[in-house]
Amino acid sequence: METKSNGKNGGDVKISNINPIAKKISFILSISTINVILLLLPYTNLRSQTEDENISQKKAYYPDEIERFNVVLLFESPPSYNEILQKAASVGLDKALELLPFNEQKKDEIKKRKKINSSDFVKKFSIDGRSEKPEGIEIFASLLFDMKRLIRAISNEEPEPKYTIDCYYIEPIIKSVLEEFQSSANIKCELNEEKADFVQPSRLEIKIKGEISNKGKMEKLDFSKTFLFFSNPPYDEIKEEIQNYISSKFGKTKKIEEQKILVIVKKDKLNEIISSLRKKAFIYSVIPFYVLRDGEKIKSEIVIRYFSDIPQETILSMTKDIVSKSEGEITE
Repeated sequence: METKSNGKNGGDVKISNINPIAKKISFILSISTINVILLLLPYTNLRSQTEDENISQKKAYYPDEIERFNVVLLFESPPSYNEILQKAASVGLDKALELLPFNEQKKDEIKKRKKINSSDFVKKFSIDGRSEKPEGIEIFASLLFDMKRLIRAISNEEPEPKYTIDCYYIEPIIKSVLEEFQSSANIKCELNEEKADFVQPSRLEIKIKGEISNKGKMEKLDFSKTFLFFSNPPYDEIKEEIQNYISSKFGKTKKIEEQKILVIVKKDKLNEIISSLRKKAFIYSVIPFYVLRDGEKIKSEIVIRYFSDIPQETILSMTKDIVSKSEGEITE
């Protein structure tokens, strides 16, 4: 530190007057400044890195059966109501496809299908406002989009199935198989059961006749098979044989898949899980089976039936997310 002082002779005399305490303070401040800079640099880099990770690990969104979309549309001239609806539905379809776990190639292929009419999936539509712009008329609209119906249309291009089944106690099995193939049918069953003793097996002869839809046309169905059993009828075997018959005879592929999970959760939370699953667009049906009660908790097997176009990994991830939000857990 340098100061100036007037001497007796009137000349300026430079005096070197370095205060030791001031020198120490200056040194400490310099070191502190360096430390602050060094601390800020890694913090900035860490924050940037964290933001990048958050973007790359964006939480998956599992759409509900009905989704609301707000759209902004631009027209060169005043549009009619139908023109607004058609354009809003088209934009809504684009938004809906973005919520599905498909690659861009499949999304483009879906848009080109003749039977995928975007307006068919609009359950409710409203025009919320309009404004004039230099480039045209801007329309603000909102629509409720039927996601589940869209996924079903993607999975199966046939009309929604209708069933007329008269098959006694195996009717639930028949309906379950038809649902898996998403095929309409009009069928009747003839059951001939012969009860035997403990030595000889019982016999159940099943004959199924009627019609089943195949590529938009009704074709004859004629199935016959005898099953042997000792206690209860082999329902799983019956279902598998009917599945194999329909698959081989009509060249059908399953449109609905099944996933079974075991859930441990508080008794009052089970219905919450079932309700949440049923609201999701990917789910066809949810069937809970009560397995074991243990105090305030319950262990339940849940059968989740979902559209086959949706990856199994997506269904499992979605289910785990819903169960965890209800303070439950999935076990083996």
